[in-house]
Amino acid sequence: MRPRSFCLAFAASVVTISLGFGAMFAANVLTPLWLQSYMGYTATWAGLATAWTGALAVIGAPMAGALLAKTDPAFRRYPVLPVRQCSGYQVGEPAKPSPSDAS
Repeated sequence: MRPRSFCLAFAASVVTISLGFGAMFAANVLTPLWLQSYMGYTATWAGLATAWTGALAVIGAPMAGALLAKTDPAFRRYPVLPVRQCSGYQVGEPAKPSPSDAS
């Protein structure tokens, strides 16, 4: 029988990869639809405007794999912490608007 921590880690990884895949799929599907519906792009121009995301993924995947092979596994144990620190995530109350913003 596997330890409980393994099962929790596996469940967390499944949820994380599912959310990541869902976000990527939504961005690739909804962005061209938004460009066509609200910005007036044709289907061709919406495709050309969003095609760079696929090109960057094709270029970036081998580079990420090569960099991952060169890093120490101890630094990969908690990969969420650096991403969370660099993402602009802030803990606490949101900033209150100043009186000059009320118009």
